[in-house]
Amino acid sequence: MAYTVKQLAAMSGVSVRTLHFYDETGLLEPAYCGANGYRFYEKQQLLMFRGFKAAEGKDRFEERIEISGDLAACKVSAQDTQGAMCVFELTGGHYCGPRHMHHDQDEWTYIIDGECDFEIGGQLLRAHTGDTVFLPRNVAHG
Repeated sequence: MAYTVKQLAAMSGVSVRTLHFYDETGLLEPAYCGANGYRFYEKQQLLMFRGFKAAEGKDRFEERIEISGDLAACKVSAQDTQGAMCVFELTGGHYCGPRHMHHDQDEWTYIIDGECDFEIGGQLLRAHTGDTVFLPRNVAHG
């Protein structure tokens, strides 16, 4: 049986917009889209979707990642999104790692305290407490 986004939202307690975001980021893609553009989900997509919680300051797998001597908490890993995206929580003032590029996943970072400087595709950004930074795939960043 296929479920529409509206049906899945009602079943899961997640908004339709959130499900659209999950599709856009590769976290939960529909089985297919109808001629009208509606997304449809089947049993296989629903079985792959497992919710979880990662508390503030805690890592998704209860271990912290070391980036050039500083610790970061991974909130959503590439394992959770079939390689499409990862989410990190950082404390500002730390080195955010060497310049690099991901070819298969986007990266999203949330600053819980302080500030961090990012270089994204040649553009310099300073992120402060509460800011988020999106680092798209195939764009060098550090």
